[in-house]
Order: sequence, then structure tokens, then C-alpha cells
Amino acid sequence: EDVKMYMKAAERGYDKAQCNLALCYFQGLGIEKDYGRAVDNFMKAANQNNATAQYMLSVCYQSGAGVEKDDKQVVYWSQKAAENGNVSAMYNLANCYYYGRGIEKDYNKALEWYKKAADLGNTRAMRNIGTLYYSGHGVTQDYGKVMEWYQKAADLGEDVAMYLIDNGVPVMTE
Repeated sequence: EDVKMYMKAAERGYDKAQCNLALCYFQGLGIEKDYGRAVDNFMKAANQNNATAQYMLSVCYQSGAGVEKDDKQVVYWSQKAAENGNVSAMYNLANCYYYGRGIEKDYNKALEWYKKAADLGNTRAMRNIGTLYYSGHGVTQDYGKVMEWYQKAADLGEDVAMYLIDNGVPVMTE
């Protein structure tokens, strides 16, 4: 029922309906899973500056769902979505900069995007900022800030940060 409504609205060019229809195809909700159709609809919505669709395109390019894997496209769509306020895209873009995936490695840019995501409540970004302070990548090594960022993440329920506080072993995870 919802899928039919999304289809009608998507045909009329409504970006939110295109994105919702794409999510239905992507997850097989109320319709048979079809990554190709998901990508087509994400693209239509993304080209209308729908941040969720832009982020989901980055996910598709990262996983190869409906498209060839392409790290440069992951960066492109993550950047667009991040600039449009998508927190998950901010975190994903930070990881691209941190690992040099699809773009030149840049710890300062990684920190910038982790901080933007952390400011909007992304606990993994908080934890990774702590790990940057531990390693000294892009920042001056500062163990006080390590614990400060780990604690922020742990206070919001981030499991890895809780483990790191208990065991003192910082790691970067995507």
C-alpha cells in the first residue's frame, strides 16, 4: 500500500517519495528487493539535494549494491550528503579522509568531519576523535582529551568506547 503511494508520488518527481521508494527497493520492504531500481530512485532524489538519498548512494557505491564499487563516488556522495546535514555521511566522509579511501588521506579533514558528526550526536565519531588524540594524527597527542572523548561516547552508550575506557586499548573502527 505505502509502496504504491511512493510510486505515484515518485513519478511526479517528489524527492522524499523517490527516496522512500528507493529504500523499499533497497531493503525489500513491501516489494521485491531490487538494488538497480533502488539506485535509480536514490539518484533521482539525490539530484534534488535529498541528503538521505545522497548518503544511501554512498552506501551503494561502498558496498556495490546496484552499482560497481567506487570509492571516489563514495566520497562524492558522502560529501554532498554531509554538506546537506546528514550525520551518517559526515562520519563516512571522515572515515574516507582518515583511511585515504577514494581521496587523499587527510587527518585534519577527518577530524573536522568527525567533530561535525560528534556535535550532532554521532558516538562513533566521538570515539574516533579520542583515538585521533591518542595517536596524534591531525592533532597534538593529548591523553586527557582521549578520555574526554571516549567518556562522551560511552555516556551515550557507545560500546567500543566503554570497552576502551575499561581496557585502555584505542582502535579506529568504521
